[in-house]
Amino acid sequence: MNCWVVYAQDNGDAMGQGTFTARDELLYAQDDAADGRGIHVSATWRAGSTRHQNAITLTSGAGSRKTLDLDIAEATSVTVTVCQTDDGERPHCWTRTARA
Repeated sequence: MNCWVVYAQDNGDAMGQGTFTARDELLYAQDDAADGRGIHVSATWRAGSTRHQNAITLTSGAGSRKTLDLDIAEATSVTVTVCQTDDGERPHCWTRTARA
């Protein structure tokens, strides 16, 4: 099951987004707005008793994007968190759950 989070301004314009695609286990981050803020996207999951986490933080401005290729066992529950960043702080975060 895929999962995506897009955060937007009140007028609906996208400011940033994070996506997890289950088929390929890809974590994707994109900063859409020239607003001086960045985006942080993380994926967290468990394999047995071990907790795993991978993340992307973008601070280079609008139009920047990055993809991570993860290795997650099929049918594993994955928590995806997308945060707006501002000088190292994460003032706004959204979380969704997917299944690899």
